[in-house]
Amino acid sequence: MPRGAVAALDQQAWLSRISKGVRAAKEYVGRPDWNFRGDPRIYFYFADAQFICHAPPGNTVYIPLWRMSEDQAPWMHETMHLLIASRRGDWFAESEEAQNAGMPLWLHEGLAESLSIDVDQSAGLAHYSPVTEVPAGEIDQLCRERLEASPAARILAFVGARGKLPELFSEQRVQYAPAFYAASTSFVRHLQRKYGLRQLLQAIDCHDCENEQLERSIGTPLKQAKDDWLDAIGYRDQR
Repeated sequence: MPRGAVAALDQQAWLSRISKGVRAAKEYVGRPDWNFRGDPRIYFYFADAQFICHAPPGNTVYIPLWRMSEDQAPWMHETMHLLIASRRGDWFAESEEAQNAGMPLWLHEGLAESLSIDVDQSAGLAHYSPVTEVPAGEIDQLCRERLEASPAARILAFVGARGKLPELFSEQRVQYAPAFYAASTSFVRHLQRKYGLRQLLQAIDCHDCENEQLERSIGTPLKQAKDDWLDAIGYRDQR
């Protein structure tokens, strides 16, 4: 962070909170010895600039300084991306074309968000998310409401499927992102409740075969699992 931008006491409070959360997250996903090239630390870079929070493959999380200062930083969500990244491959090392066609973004985003909710709760930390800003028990309702107010058929075509929804990376992001992230999180939490977390963690570690591995481990086609989820949250579409 920029020198002098944050008081020493605040810096210590941030460090204490993040250290506690990272330790809890590593234990929760069963990777207490997680490291990147031998370094077990995760680095947080708080820049005095406007950008979308992100955590590229490796061991660094990038968050705008103002978000941390105002307690509006999804740092646990970004931390989870690093901790559950596949040890067998890296989508971001592949071409844009390969990512767009093959990366199951719904699983990567939905699992990171779902885990961040659970880890924050288990560690007694406040949870913040710009995309699922409701208590865990209300995520299904939020998802249903957002789908009903969005181009749902287009969004749902990328939930439980391979590929990245192109509109998320365009000027239409504001129209599509809220429902996509809520749906991805709601679907992942449904799968976790029904089949267990282990199956989801195994699937995301299976680079370029995440969906196929998930179907094998739960013994159900994802299309059927998705239909069951939509029925469970009370969403009625044109299926």
